[in-house]
Amino acid sequence: MNPAVTDYFLNVPAGLNIDVVKAAMDEKYPNLNVEWAPFPMPGTHAVAGRAVLYLRMRKHFTKAQLEALFTAKGVNWTVIGIRSAYPINPVTITVNGVDTIEMRYVVTYFAGKAQILPAINDVPTGQLDANNRPVMRAPTLTDVINLCHYFGTDTVTL
Repeated sequence: MNPAVTDYFLNVPAGLNIDVVKAAMDEKYPNLNVEWAPFPMPGTHAVAGRAVLYLRMRKHFTKAQLEALFTAKGVNWTVIGIRSAYPINPVTITVNGVDTIEMRYVVTYFAGKAQILPAINDVPTGQLDANNRPVMRAPTLTDVINLCHYFGTDTVTL
């Protein structure tokens, strides 16, 4: 069964002009129906000149296919993760008046939590400072991290 949509988490240069990339991709590959999340991915920040790009396409690529494409185009991008959504016998549910086909999400590749953890924004400790604001700290491998996702989809939890 082919996935209905696939989410990609990519490691790209932080200085990437996302508007230029979007326009070029949408013009050259209109059938991919690329949906672009804000850049860098919400909940993350650039580290050492790199940032996380999250996008969704109607076409499924493997890590090897994507990285071969990146190499052929001469871009310094790498794949952090791939998650595909498959329709569930199509079960249609109504959410806020919109009919939606229920999906089952399958992570087909993920480089590992350590690969993305440095880019994840600080997490609350559960403590408050003297000004009654949450005390924040860098996330660790033992923290549960929920990655960005589109409305109505399951989060990717690491």
